[in-house]
Amino acid sequence: MPTVTYARQEQHRFDMQGANDNSPLLAALGISSTIDDRQLSAMEPNGVNTFSPTADNLDPFYKSDDVMRLIRLDGIPAWASSTGAF
Repeated sequence: MPTVTYARQEQHRFDMQGANDNSPLLAALGISSTIDDRQLSAMEPNGVNTFSPTADNLDPFYKSDDVMRLIRLDGIPAWASSTGAF
């Protein structure tokens, strides 16, 4: 049976949670996406529009085109909360 090929990476997802910092393990397992801990509270803790996506603050593991990042949406910072609490 021939190997399946895809035109774009997002057409196929084999994901896992955990071991995000162990790129050799993820590559050996054929993982194509992981959960990245870059929720709003971690990237913009002190105010709106303070995160720079062009800054060199991305984990080297995600700089290759082999693994997609699934960004968490939880963790609202205090400045974005109606109660003012994290």
